[in-house]
Amino acid sequence: MKKALILGAAALLLSAVGAIAAPPTYTIKLDNTADTFVITKIGLLYGQVHYAGTTESMGVGMAATTGFVGKGFMLTDVQQDGNRPKFVCYDFSNALPAVGNRAPRGGEWYAYYTFDGKHVQYLGWGTYTIVGVTGK
Repeated sequence: MKKALILGAAALLLSAVGAIAAPPTYTIKLDNTADTFVITKIGLLYGQVHYAGTTESMGVGMAATTGFVGKGFMLTDVQQDGNRPKFVCYDFSNALPAVGNRAPRGGEWYAYYTFDGKHVQYLGWGTYTIVGVTGK
């Protein structure tokens, strides 16, 4: 009896470990560019890796309501520009969909950058497509 209880408890524990959900991860492609973002939601925060072709740059993201282009989200990125870092903000027009939700699957993006945090410059815009959503 004791052995059955221990085996049952071990099976329950192992099933709970398997049920721990991976965080939601989104793969976003900026259309007509070599840029791809892999965004992972961790609690209320977003972390991201930005691939510009085969070059990887790390960044941090934040969820935000952006009145300029709708109820979207913004990500920040640090890129090297010569001898100094360039801080880039990508503003996406639509909120990230819930895992399993098929719409929206893209929209428009706008990008701005600064070298000193005081003078913001327009970088560009285009459309994006969410090409993958995984996790729970």
